Amino acid sequence: MRVLLSIFIMGAFTICAKAQHEPVYDFNAYKESAISVGYLYSFGEPHSKSFHLLDFRFEKSRFGGRHPIFINWSSGVILAANTSELLYAPVVGSRISYGGIVTGIDLFYLTNTEESTLRLAPVLGFGAHKVQIAIQPHIRISNKSFEPISRGHFAINVKLFSLKKQTLH
Repeated sequence: MRVLLSIFIMGAFTICAKAQHEPVYDFNAYKESAISVGYLYSFGEPHSKSFHLLDFRFEKSRFGGRHPIFINWSSGVILAANTSELLYAPVVGSRISYGGIVTGIDLFYLTNTEESTLRLAPVLGFGAHKVQIAIQPHIRISNKSFEPISRGHFAINVKLFSLKKQTLH
C-alpha cells in the first residue's frame, strides 16, 4: 500500500513540475451572457423553520484582466421549494467582485399571488464570475407584515453555461 501511495505522490509531483515549465496566463477581458442557478437557504427571524429556495437567472457580465474583476447584472426568478403554497419572486440584481470578495445588491418582489412584499438584499461574500457564496440580509421595503420566509439567506450561485462570450479589446 505504501509503495502505491509513494508512486501516486511521485507521479503527481512529476505532473505538477511539467506544468510549471509552461505558464499560461489569460489576461484578456471578456463580456458574457450566461444562465446561472442558485440555492438559497433562508433562516432567522421570525420563523423557526428554515426555507429552501431555488434561484434561476439570466446574467450579463464582464470579467478578466490582469487584476481579475467581475461585474454582473442579472434578472430571474426565485422559487420556494418547501412551502405549503406557491411562493415566487422576480429578482434583479448586480454584483461586483475584486480579489475574491463579492459585494452587490438584489431587489426582489416576493409573492404568493394574494400578498406580496418588496425586499432589498445586500450581498456580501466570496467568489468570482463562475461561483459565488454570499450572505444576504433582507431589508423589507413594503408590506412588512407579510413574511412568508425569514429575514435573510445564505446563497450559492453557479453559472451553468455561457450563451455568448466575446473578448474585449
